[in-house]
Amino acid sequence: MGEKPVIEARALTMRYGPQLIQKNLDFKINRGDIFVVMGGSGCGKSTLLKHLTGLYEPASGEIFYNGSSYTEADADERQKLRSQWGVTFQSGALFSDMTLAENVALPVRHAGVSRKETVELVSYKLALVGLAGYEDYYPSQISGGMCKRVGLARAIALDPDILFFDEPSAGLDPLSARRLDDLILNLRDSTGTTVVIVTHELASIFAIANNGIYLDAITKTWLDQGDPKWLRDYSQQDIVRSFLARGEGT
Repeated sequence: MGEKPVIEARALTMRYGPQLIQKNLDFKINRGDIFVVMGGSGCGKSTLLKHLTGLYEPASGEIFYNGSSYTEADADERQKLRSQWGVTFQSGALFSDMTLAENVALPVRHAGVSRKETVELVSYKLALVGLAGYEDYYPSQISGGMCKRVGLARAIALDPDILFFDEPSAGLDPLSARRLDDLILNLRDSTGTTVVIVTHELASIFAIANNGIYLDAITKTWLDQGDPKWLRDYSQQDIVRSFLARGEGT
């Protein structure tokens, strides 16, 4: 038998109270995938990410991690699963009154790591994202793109098996966005980390993703899934091909 999916959603339905967001989502994310959640505004991309990271409970259906149901797990089991994840947010979500090193060290403090090891680990993670020597800077002293990389350094501080990104390239100039894409690819290739990304940026989608799902705001379910390049050329859903081909020929 083949390896179990790292993440699997089965008949996942999401609601805000009585409002249906998406229904009957079924997809698998394999180890080492860079999986992109795609779709137009208001389709529920970020909501899906919040379900995958345990911030929201499904209205129905289940989410599995390495074959174990997160939905049915108790508090201790959920915490054990969450300890294997790293999450980044659109803004980087850095604390302005903390240095970059202090921001990156936040998840390490609760892992029983000594002060000396923490200092070494934080410096190493900042170096991995191209910020060696910036430990004592504050978020206000660096660019938006650099703040995104600090957020990534914090997310990978404890070597997670899965990384979740919410619009990692939002607000970045094209060069900074490309550097961040390259960094995500290098991390996946060097560590084998599985990556889940919410984004509408076509350049990023085609540069790094090898798998994904398209959520539709009208039918409120998924229309297609697979490699974005393949979906752009061969999806049987016109709206999916149009979404992924937008901008071509202009």
